[in-house]
Amino acid sequence: MSVNSDTTPDKDSVDTDARLLVETLKKFNIPLSNLAVFYCRVPHPAVTQVFVSHLQVYNSKLISLCGLPGMAGRACQAGLLPSFRCVVDLVRNIHCHYSTCPSVNDSLKEVFADTESYNPTHPLSKQCLFIINIVQKMANRWRDLVEYFKSLRQTEDIDRIRTHLMDHKTKLYFLFLSHALEPLRALQEQQQYGTVDVAVELELTSMLVSSYTASLLQPSVAKKFLKKRLLCLLSDEKLLPMSEVNIGSRARDFLWATATVDLGEEERRDFLQSAAAFYSSALRSLVDSVPEHLGDVALRNISKVLKHPENIKGYWLSRHVLIEMGTQLGAINTMSLETRQELPDAYFSVLKTVKEEQMRGGGGHCWAKCLLLMSLLMSLLVSLLMSLLVSLLVSLLVSPASVSASVSASVSC
Repeated sequence: MSVNSDTTPDKDSVDTDARLLVETLKKFNIPLSNLAVFYCRVPHPAVTQVFVSHLQVYNSKLISLCGLPGMAGRACQAGLLPSFRCVVDLVRNIHCHYSTCPSVNDSLKEVFADTESYNPTHPLSKQCLFIINIVQKMANRWRDLVEYFKSLRQTEDIDRIRTHLMDHKTKLYFLFLSHALEPLRALQEQQQYGTVDVAVELELTSMLVSSYTASLLQPSVAKKFLKKRLLCLLSDEKLLPMSEVNIGSRARDFLWATATVDLGEEERRDFLQSAAAFYSSALRSLVDSVPEHLGDVALRNISKVLKHPENIKGYWLSRHVLIEMGTQLGAINTMSLETRQELPDAYFSVLKTVKEEQMRGGGGHCWAKCLLLMSLLMSLLVSLLMSLLVSLLVSLLVSPASVSASVSASVSC
C-alpha cells in the first residue's frame, strides 16, 4: 500500500480499504484465524493500525510488522542527533557551500557525486543513505577537504567549516560514523530501492541488531538481548568497558595516535561515551520497530523457510528452531507439547506432498490450496504463507486525495 506522505487519509476511506482487504482474503477461502503476521508499507501509523484492528478481530494475537518500513532511517536519526548533531550540521553546511558556490574543486565534487538528493528541511530519517554516503566519502577525503577550505577566501561560513574540519574530534566522529553507519546501509537500500520482501527485511533487521548488540554489550548480555530484546539490558552496567566498544579500526587508530592527535583523556572518554550512546539509541529505535514476540530465531529464519523450504531438513533448520519459530509466530501456541514435537515431521511431510502434487499436475496446486487440505499440524507454514499472501494483497494504490483504493492480489503457485 502506498500513500502520499503529505496527506493524512480520512478514517472512513481507511475503514473501507480495510474491509475490502478482509473481503478479498475471504474470497480465497483462507481461514483468517491462521493469519499470523501483517505488513503494510504506509507512512501513517494511524492507517496501519486500522488495518491491524480489522484483522485482529479474527486473530487477536496477530503480529504487526508495520513498524518495519523506514526503521533504518529512524535508527540513523536516533543514533546521530543526540550525540553527533555537529556531524549533521557540518554535512549540511558543506552541502550548502557546494550547492551555491559557482566553482568548487574536484575533491568536493567527488564527495557529492552519485549521491541521493538532499533537502536540509526534511527529517534526517528520510535521508539516511545520503548521510551514510557523505559521511563515508568525507572521512575518506578528509585531508583534501581541509586543504580546499583552507585555500578559500575567509568568510564567516567558510571559517566555521574550516574550524570544524581542523578539529581532531570532528575527524574522529566521521571515522567512527563511517564504520557505525555501514550496517544500516543494506536494510535502508532494501527498503528504499528493493522490491517489497518482508522476509528479507526481517533477516537484514536481525543482522543489523546483532551487529550493534555485539558492538555495545558484553557477550553474555548480548546473547540474552538478541533472544528477548529487553531494553533494560542496555543499562550502563551491562555494556562493554568503554575501551572495548566497537568504534572501528580507523577510529581506534586515530583515537590513540597521541603523536599527531591532540586529544585529552576527558575528550577520549567523552567520545567513547558518545559512541556507546549511538549504539544504544539506535538499538532502542530498532527494537521499537519490531514486534516484541518476534525473536531473533524468527527474524533470521522466516526468509529461509519461505524461499527454500526444500533445503530445510538436511541443512540449517533444526527441529528445535522450527518449533521455536512456530511459537514466536503464535502458530502453535494452542497445541499440546506432544503435538508440537510432531510438527517438524508433519512439516516435512507437507513439503513432500506439495512436491508430488506439483509433479503430478504439471505445475502443481497452489501452496495455499494444498496446505489447507492438511491437518492443523501444518499451522506454522500456513501462517508464514498467509503473511506472504497478505503483503501481496495489500498492494493498494492510493490517490493523494483519499484512501479509496483497489486491491490487487496474486498467489505464487
